[in-house]
Amino acid sequence: MVPGKPKTLKRNNRKVILEYLRTSGETTVAEISADIGLSKTTVMKILDYYVKKKIVLPAGKGLSTDEGGKKPELFKFNGTYKYVLAIHIFPTEVFAAVTDLTLSIIRSRSLMNRENETAEALVRSEEHTSELQSHSFISYAVFCLKKKTY
Repeated sequence: MVPGKPKTLKRNNRKVILEYLRTSGETTVAEISADIGLSKTTVMKILDYYVKKKIVLPAGKGLSTDEGGKKPELFKFNGTYKYVLAIHIFPTEVFAAVTDLTLSIIRSRSLMNRENETAEALVRSEEHTSELQSHSFISYAVFCLKKKTY
């Protein structure tokens, strides 16, 4: 793909704004525009796109300038839009955690493995993963393993 194509630019601009919101807390169109270097119109179109999807939420009104004027609309990243289920399988332990999109741990579970019970531990891991998934309103999860190469 060529970076200058309109579709690619739109996708890249959306990613940049979403990452900006994820790391900055509540902010205004003017702040995003100044910090990222996109026009206010472009920023507003992207924010509208994310607000419709509920990935970004309106956060009220900000402070007006010293000169007065209309208070700016604030926006913030919706960290609870979706959840992430992470599983790490160690030789002696299986650890699973559910986080929101800000990576705050919502729930976690750790299971200790006894020696030579890898297959049994994987079955138990899947059971506990399903339990975490159901308690955290995750509608879809993938359970997979990656063989470590040295």
